[in-house]
Amino acid sequence: MPKPESKVGEDELKSWAIAVSELNVSASSAYMKELVEEGEKYLACLRKEAGSDDLRVKSIEARLAKAEEILRQRLLIESRQSQV
Repeated sequence: MPKPESKVGEDELKSWAIAVSELNVSASSAYMKELVEEGEKYLACLRKEAGSDDLRVKSIEARLAKAEEILRQRLLIESRQSQV
């Protein structure tokens, strides 16, 4: 029996993962927010499809945490720059 098609496209997920892996504090906060929102959607969808213990879910959780941390750093930098 063939595996049902996932609602999250593998190519989309790979592109998102690559974008997060290349993320650094020099990226715009708007771009980072977009990546975080996209990751949250992927995570919710995969949790629903595969369950919280699925390896892909764990991978997205880790990458999302990284993106959120970099976003926090970027927002802190922007805040400091606006005070100067």
